[in-house]
Amino acid sequence: LRDRLVGAGREQVAPIGGDVKQYQAVLAPSKLSAYGIGANQAMEALAASNQNVSAGFMIEGGSEYLTTGIGRVRTLEDIGDTVVAAPDGVPVRISDLGVARIGQAPKRGEGSANAHPAVIIGIQKQPRANTLALTRALDAVLDDLQAKIPEEPSLPYRRFVYPERRRGQGDTVADPCGAEAPPEKSRVLLV
Repeated sequence: LRDRLVGAGREQVAPIGGDVKQYQAVLAPSKLSAYGIGANQAMEALAASNQNVSAGFMIEGGSEYLTTGIGRVRTLEDIGDTVVAAPDGVPVRISDLGVARIGQAPKRGEGSANAHPAVIIGIQKQPRANTLALTRALDAVLDDLQAKIPEEPSLPYRRFVYPERRRGQGDTVADPCGAEAPPEKSRVLLV
């Protein structure tokens, strides 16, 4: 959601709340100890197994081809199959040391709406950005997202505007909700 909103134009997007999907390897200390493997060794093996690397290039005829070794983790099984060590030639995998699962990354804030967990997204227009064009772009992104997401969770949103006018401010911009706001005022969008 954040990436789609940032791509709408010149704005800052600050999400609060919600979960971020994270692939996790949960290791059992007793199994690490039994195999004589440290947690750092397992982390290094996981990092090394999740990299794409350049393999150079190949010349064939008059053409030159770049080659790449694809080593990105794609599934939980890929994580579980990661070899951490091979004492006496016998591989010890992550799945031997614990479990691979999909969890949530540590949270840095919690959002709520009507006493229920929610994701709150604050959007602030950058200086000199066209307010009307940005508002239209954000509306288009939110309408597109609303049409694509399932019924639950829903994507209700409201615009908060500053309807007051200041003396000597010049022209105001029309807000889609019918209010008027000075052109330099930011809009905050709650999702």
